[in-house]
Amino acid sequence: MADDPRLDSGSAAYTRLAATADQCLEQGQQRWVAALDRQATLLDALAQRGVAVASGSVDAPANASEGAGGGAP
Repeated sequence: MADDPRLDSGSAAYTRLAATADQCLEQGQQRWVAALDRQATLLDALAQRGVAVASGSVDAPANASEGAGGGAP
């Protein structure tokens, strides 16, 4: 029974499948971490700009009042 080629083949296929799943998991984690790092960098830059505008050390863009509110002109 231990020499059954079907068992050996099934075991090898399972090992390959597990290795592929581990690779996918690792690559997915790396991509998510990279994407989250990019988002954090963008949010940091946005926060710094907001603080600079709020403190008056940088002029707000000319169209700042037209942007988010969308009120009547």
